Amino acid sequence: MSSLATTKKSICRTCGMGCPVVIKFEDGSPVSIKGDKDDDVFKGFFCSKGQQGFDQVNSVHRLLHPVKRGPDGSFAQISSETALDEIAEKLAVILSESGPRSIACYMGQGGTPEFSSYIFGEAFLEAIGSPDWYTAMNIDQPGKAMAWAMLGSWAAGPLGAETADVRLIVGQNPIVTFGAEVGPPHKLNKALTGGLKMIVIDPRRSETAKRAEIHMQPRPGEDSSILAAIINVILSEQLHDKIFCEENVQGVEELAAAVAPFAPEMAAARADIPADQIRDAARLFAGSERGVAVGATGANMSGHSSLNEYLLLILNTLCGRYPREGDKVRVPGVLLPPAQAKAQPRPPRPYRNLGHPMAVRGLEMSATGMPTAALPDQILHGPIRALISIGGNPATAFPDQVKTVQALEKLDLFVQLDIRMSNSSKVADYVIPSRVGMELENCSYWRELMGVYYPDFAGNVPGMYTPPVLPPPENADVKSGWEVFYGIAQRMGLQFTVPPRVAESGLERGPTAEVLLDMQNKPSNLELLAQLTANANVPLARVLEAQGDPVLPDLILVGPRDPDCTARLDVGNADMLVELAEVAQEDLWSDPDFPYRLTCRRNFKIFNSSGRDLPAFLKGRQHYNPAFMHPDDMAELGVEAGNMVEIRSYYGAIPGIVEPDETLRRGLVSMFHGYGALPGEGQNVREVGSCVNLLVSAEDRCEPVSGMPLMSAIPLQVRRWAGSEAVTVSRDGQLEVLTPAG
Repeated sequence: MSSLATTKKSICRTCGMGCPVVIKFEDGSPVSIKGDKDDDVFKGFFCSKGQQGFDQVNSVHRLLHPVKRGPDGSFAQISSETALDEIAEKLAVILSESGPRSIACYMGQGGTPEFSSYIFGEAFLEAIGSPDWYTAMNIDQPGKAMAWAMLGSWAAGPLGAETADVRLIVGQNPIVTFGAEVGPPHKLNKALTGGLKMIVIDPRRSETAKRAEIHMQPRPGEDSSILAAIINVILSEQLHDKIFCEENVQGVEELAAAVAPFAPEMAAARADIPADQIRDAARLFAGSERGVAVGATGANMSGHSSLNEYLLLILNTLCGRYPREGDKVRVPGVLLPPAQAKAQPRPPRPYRNLGHPMAVRGLEMSATGMPTAALPDQILHGPIRALISIGGNPATAFPDQVKTVQALEKLDLFVQLDIRMSNSSKVADYVIPSRVGMELENCSYWRELMGVYYPDFAGNVPGMYTPPVLPPPENADVKSGWEVFYGIAQRMGLQFTVPPRVAESGLERGPTAEVLLDMQNKPSNLELLAQLTANANVPLARVLEAQGDPVLPDLILVGPRDPDCTARLDVGNADMLVELAEVAQEDLWSDPDFPYRLTCRRNFKIFNSSGRDLPAFLKGRQHYNPAFMHPDDMAELGVEAGNMVEIRSYYGAIPGIVEPDETLRRGLVSMFHGYGALPGEGQNVREVGSCVNLLVSAEDRCEPVSGMPLMSAIPLQVRRWAGSEAVTVSRDGQLEVLTPAG
């Protein structure tokens, strides 16, 4: 008997990008998932992580029932309702005894693919009066929010990278990965075919760098000096947009004085690149009509994250790279409130000394939020007694893994929302499993909302809604993230309110709707979405009627400048210019005992620490975390591919398995974040990989405002491992050889 085949359009739930997909069903059961080739934006693009969606749902490692840690450290199954009862009771006691700042939340990126968790985690903390909301963004790209606050922003939003004729890219490889501001890789390929020129600053000759007009391959950690030198050339040669700057910019003279020491020869000597590359890059970028400078994780983890992002915004600002009156608004919004785009600046806003002091390093809230890297110290030396981790994996992702695990173990209550027993789940008191992938209904609203929180991530996303494609497995006890917070708040007698949100930077638009939830009768997901989108530019009903087809908003144009607008973009922020002067005096390469540098990279098959247990990853030969090195460096050390080495920083050591990568400049060790077991767990590095955060200090070159530590460009020693290769890392971070069983 032939099977009945049907297809249904949907949205990928693996990350926040929301790629449109087509799911094939046979006899009512899904059998395949592919990118939607009819979609005008994505054109069928569907990354390798999303293609593992069904594998993730059906993974043998998936957690399907809540578990509770017993006194002996073992876990026992518990119902979700009982878990929420106990969690709420314990939180109420902690709140009564120690006050609001004793309770914190951390929002990760991989263990629960629901942006609604973000909204309701924040709302829960606001209900109890706690400011202690920590996010993965603050150990990934905190410089973006800081830079927008210091510079100010443009009321019509930033110029879209997709329309640029020149792109200056720092610390990003968009031909392989992609983000909201870039779009699917095919769009970049099409732009390159159409004449786009790229300037890439990257210590690796990445897939993107190979297609660049100019590729600067510097020593890592020198982004600030290179960017300052490019600005120096633009100003000294009068290549900036003088009319735009006269009308909209302040601080140009102060900036010119600050970058004066960064002559191309000076920056080139520091970065070990040709000085002519700096001059050529400045002239190419300034000479274009719609050039855009962008940075990503690499520009933030290698030191001076706020300064690097600020200098990138300065490049865009000096050259007037913003939409003008009459231009098409790039992101008008569908389920967000209507845009109010105007061709004028929005002034700088407060970015430091925003209150809620931390226990260490004089840190407090900043424009990028609470400093995530200092969260373990706030547990060890401050008031935090309870932590709810929402899809994050702090035991692996945070700098200084040993300290982080010690802090998590010290908590009176640690609740982990996750899809598997991750490293963080293993040290939690309760683990609440989440719905996964196609079990979730999805809506483009969550993707659009990212642009309210992070202007750089605003993407022109069509409106879409799709119901769940699959039910959870039979007898599974899983919950959506927002349901967990709602259930806890209900039990604690809290009124749950989602406050209105306004984009503090970038494209101006009205506030999102305030939602006062009925705490007696739990709303459905769709009822909740209807309340959240009450102020939408396009009514939710129209998006629902489309039944998965994309809904586009009406075209709107950038309006004129207000006659009384006096705001200006500030390219002379005093804190940043002081830091730039400090950069001019830095000597990052003076210690011959640590001649190598750690650089971060991404694995396109996995989403941070999530996905390493899925078939697409396991069928590869590298289950560990390769220590990529230039072949000449390997020869000099006397090691071959697959050999084990000891990699040591000033703060810790890990074993590594070397692999050659001729695209690297010499002197680098390039590894992925998100690997490794817990310290003291006794797992062989060849099976689980090494956690590079054992090499990272949470305090080294810690930024004084955002609290971002150095997480790449870290000085290293590398030597061949001479002993047994059955190596693990102890609880105190020391390398030790595993003792054979028996």
